[in-house]
Amino acid sequence: VQNNIAVKVVKQEDPDEYIDDHYITAKVKVAFASYPTIRALDIKVETFKGVVQLRGTVDTQEQAQKAGEIAAGVKGVKSVQNNIIVKVVKQESPEEYIDDSVISAKIRAALVAEPTISASDVKVEVYRGVVQLSGFVDTAEQVQKTGEIVAGINGVKSVNNNILVK
Repeated sequence: VQNNIAVKVVKQEDPDEYIDDHYITAKVKVAFASYPTIRALDIKVETFKGVVQLRGTVDTQEQAQKAGEIAAGVKGVKSVQNNIIVKVVKQESPEEYIDDSVISAKIRAALVAEPTISASDVKVEVYRGVVQLSGFVDTAEQVQKTGEIVAGINGVKSVNNNILVK
């Protein structure tokens, strides 16, 4: 009798060498919640191979810096890309201000229409016309193309392209 049994070989890793990206993301979010000066819901966290990207808006530079320090202190974090924007309160007239949600929708539509870019890999934050891009894509060309597309959208004042190549 011959048995055909498939055996899957699994590489044993030292638990200290590898911590799942989802676990790291969750731990960073929990760490934020324990600091009363950090509004955890205002900061988005994404992790890829131990590299943590922070994005969102805070009221002060100190809050942005503290968020980066907190994230860097979480076990398993290899590096932190702190893309948090500090809010600047400026009175604008209705003529010079295009709603951020409108700009964001235009950006999403333009990225979805571009076949060389996976729009779901790109995270977009818009605050008073300033666009912050983050996420992880496959090539440097995709990073560049995404920045070019976004810069051409009506209402975009500037683009902070913090997208990383996987």
